[in-house]
Amino acid sequence: AWALSRLGRHDEAEARMSEAIGEADKIGGRIVAADWIAAANAELALTAGRPDEAVARAAPAIEKARAIGGIYGEAVAQRIWGQALARLQPSAPEEADLHLATSMDLFQEGGCKLEVAHTHAAWGALLHDRGDLAGAADHFGHAAELLKAAGMPKIAKAAAANLRAARKEINVS
Repeated sequence: AWALSRLGRHDEAEARMSEAIGEADKIGGRIVAADWIAAANAELALTAGRPDEAVARAAPAIEKARAIGGIYGEAVAQRIWGQALARLQPSAPEEADLHLATSMDLFQEGGCKLEVAHTHAAWGALLHDRGDLAGAADHFGHAAELLKAAGMPKIAKAAAANLRAARKEINVS
């Protein structure tokens, strides 16, 4: 479901997620990586363009992750919540930034460097949309470095391209 969502196949992703949740409920709802599944469920709503639903799904995902000490699940849900809030409340970015910072801290605590990079890239995109080009460039730069170090040249190049574009916009304005 998570992969299908990221591929833009939202209806199929939602159907698969519903099946997975139904199966989990049949066995008592206690499954390995349940917090990851809950966080992925929030991301499904966000990638399908339903930020209000993403927030509604992120909150219980965070509760589930905290209950089991799930750093990764909480960090993903925090990032999704921040991205969703940025879409819902563009004029009040403080809460979105708080969720993104929390996500970043949790991923760093867990040693999830690749997810730190993805969070930098997501935050950079949000800052760019807000017109904070210097902040966007900073985050894109960190994302590019981490992705290159992780051996992901294609994604690193995309982050570097975003960095160059933000720097160019800074020099133009």
